[in-house]
This record gives sequence, structure tokens and C-alpha cells, in this order.
Amino acid sequence: MSEKNLATQWDPVGYNQNARFVSDLGEPVLQLLNPKPGETVLDLGCGDGELTLKLIDAGCHVIAVDSSPAMVESSLAKGINVRVMDGQHLEFEGAFDAVFSNAALHWMTQPREVIAGVK
Repeated sequence: MSEKNLATQWDPVGYNQNARFVSDLGEPVLQLLNPKPGETVLDLGCGDGELTLKLIDAGCHVIAVDSSPAMVESSLAKGINVRVMDGQHLEFEGAFDAVFSNAALHWMTQPREVIAGVK
């Protein structure tokens, strides 16, 4: 199955009902980032945006990306600045103070491309 096909299978409602523990367990990762007000952060693989909201609450300017249109739609409904984008083909140039990712990198099968895009 291609990554593109995999992305279309994500269901924000089902995720919220059955996999909320994933973002809940991501809280310590967010604390490691130690976000500061005014920082610009890329949320790479934001999912439904629950952890993205915590970055926003910390005062960060956040741009979020996810390859799943359904998850992006869920994040948009929460008022998040988010776009459909493949983490292996990021389209940004030196725009961030930090990059945050929780439980998404293992879905990206081309790690060199991800790292190159983050760099």
C-alpha cells in the first residue's frame, strides 16, 4: 500500500475514540521541546491537532502539516494553521525555530528526505 493510500484511511473520529492515548502519551515529548512564546514551530504529522493546540496555548506560532486530508480537516476545524503535506517532501525554507513530531515519523518511510526537509 502506498503512503498516499495509507493517508486516506485516517479517520479523526475513530482516532479520537480509539487512539487518543497516542497524543496523551506525547505530552512528555512536548515538554522536552520546551516551547516558548513567540517561537515558530512546525508540527510535522499533526494528526487531529490536539498536541498542536498545546503548542499554540504555549504562545507559539505553529504551522502544522499532515498527509491525511481528513486529519487536516479536523485540525482546520480547531482553528489550526495546517496544510496537507507529505513530511518526506516539505516545502519550507528556514522558517522555523523548532520542529515537533509525535508518533508520525515511523509512518514516513524515507527518513533521509524527512531530515533533509527539516534541515
